[in-house]
Amino acid sequence: MHNIGFIGLGRMGQAICLRLLSHDITLRVYNRTPEKAINLLDKGAVWCNSPAELGAVCNIIFLCLSGEQVTETLLTDSKSSLLYHCHPGCMIIDTSTISPESAAYNAHLAEAKGHIYISCPVSGGVEGANKGTLAAIVAVQPKVRAVIEPVISKFADKITWLTNHSDAQKLKIINNLAESINLLGAFEVLNIGLAHGIALDELHSVLTTCRGRSAYMDVALSFLTNSLKPSDVSLAVRCKDLCLASSLADTSKHYPISNTAIGLFHRVWEKYGDEQDQCEYFNFINEEKKLNDH
Repeated sequence: MHNIGFIGLGRMGQAICLRLLSHDITLRVYNRTPEKAINLLDKGAVWCNSPAELGAVCNIIFLCLSGEQVTETLLTDSKSSLLYHCHPGCMIIDTSTISPESAAYNAHLAEAKGHIYISCPVSGGVEGANKGTLAAIVAVQPKVRAVIEPVISKFADKITWLTNHSDAQKLKIINNLAESINLLGAFEVLNIGLAHGIALDELHSVLTTCRGRSAYMDVALSFLTNSLKPSDVSLAVRCKDLCLASSLADTSKHYPISNTAIGLFHRVWEKYGDEQDQCEYFNFINEEKKLNDH
């Protein structure tokens, strides 16, 4: 019998928790801002007052945090550290996207305390978490896979299994760069079509059935056809991921498309702020056109 905990209740964290709760899993939760847990508590989750309290009773603990510094502090802070309060052999499954170096360091810290750190970055957005269709890239030793697979499969139906923590994060960072490039291209193509008077439903018909289709073309079309419905990826998160991509390769010299995507998203971020959705690029295009026309 596994006691499962979850730390980090942002939009993605809450969605994964709701998916786990829908499978009648008893879930203990913690977040720095307790009000984010209210909906989960209504669904049956159990609140813990600190990471230490959660760690003391759980042997599988999910993390879904905003960045690597937050994660490292959570693992090592002397007052509330998971690594000092968990039972030996505890499995810490980190769904965050962080640098390869940080993931390897976290694994080393956990192993030194007799715990198991598992890199498990996920892709598919909040909608994918709600539906149980996330893709997960999981770095874990084969003997542990059988223990955690039944839990991860509750919210991810596509799992790539690896053993190297750095490689798991490198793959996720590369994927996020591809997402960014695809989203910018999708919005620019749609903007050109609309500027030429092509109806949105006609663009939708062609760009979801011909070879110009991509997952992020679907995101862009959903944004435009559903009253500018956000994609639940903030500009702060998108640009954090792109900073990781920039560190992974010298994008400024060798990869001009990647470099352009990184620069454009940072301009959108500076204009609209942390919490606005990545799909604000569509509005950014139109505002830039107006400025150039004048």
